[in-house]
Amino acid sequence: MLIRPQTTVTVEIMLGDKSLSFETHVLNCDDQTISVSAPLFEKKRVVANPGTQVLLIFREEDGLKIVDTTVLRVERNHPVRWILKMPGIEGFRKINRRQDPRYELNVRLPWIPPDEYHLKDGNLLLVVNMSVSGAQVSLDCDLQLGDEIGIDLTPLARVSGEKIDHKVFITARVVRVAKEGERTYGVRFQTLSSSEKSMLAKALLRLKSKVV
Repeated sequence: MLIRPQTTVTVEIMLGDKSLSFETHVLNCDDQTISVSAPLFEKKRVVANPGTQVLLIFREEDGLKIVDTTVLRVERNHPVRWILKMPGIEGFRKINRRQDPRYELNVRLPWIPPDEYHLKDGNLLLVVNMSVSGAQVSLDCDLQLGDEIGIDLTPLARVSGEKIDHKVFITARVVRVAKEGERTYGVRFQTLSSSEKSMLAKALLRLKSKVV
């Protein structure tokens, strides 16, 4: 299965017990390798070590596609690119619906705009719906694709019933922008650990929200 050049993809890698995801695009694809532009993080290109496990996620008309692959090498020509191994057919998965259940919410949470570093009193966004991997949010600010914001999920985490001894503060990347004139955005969570995902899933179920 070949992926068309310029296809927008999400690449996910594991750092310890945290899953990090980045948006990028495919440069080239053949029966041996998949070449993607090295993603940006804090305005710098991310360099992955050879052998790093990668999930490559993209959407086509018939559903979501997930490719399990590894980094073969990083080429530092312009643009810097990751060269990924083209897996066998067993490395491809297809999902016809969202990977995680998404629940309708009407919750306001503290957040930090791009290029700011501290929470401010009264700086709240509205969560329209949420899964353990992302959310649709509405806020009084203009954002662009790829912008990163901070969201304090601690109020939701407390609903899970589990004891928490730290703030559940995550980075979220804008992956979908609403129509002109609206300020509703789709964001993908970047830094949730597996234990924090479990806690958030329990909170969403306890809120008895409608699945959307």
